[in-house]
Amino acid sequence: MTQDPKEFCRRFGLTYVETSALPLRRRRCGKGFAYRDGAGKTISDKALKKRINQLTIPPAWSEVCIAADELAHIQAIGRDAEGRLQYRYHPD
Repeated sequence: MTQDPKEFCRRFGLTYVETSALPLRRRRCGKGFAYRDGAGKTISDKALKKRINQLTIPPAWSEVCIAADELAHIQAIGRDAEGRLQYRYHPD
């Protein structure tokens, strides 16, 4: 039985998102990281930065994209040191 992924996410109170629609980006900045929105502006919202940090995205990941929606079923994607695409899913 094949189930519609959007309907499956709705059942759990999550939002289905395409990986191409993750608007936030992580960029190396000194010894840490800076986060930018879809318009390229630096994210300064403390609650959003806290949520991003709680995702514990490995520092070795590159090309990191992060969901703006805290209920998105995929919270972040990035490439590991071997170039493989990795995912961070919503914990629920």
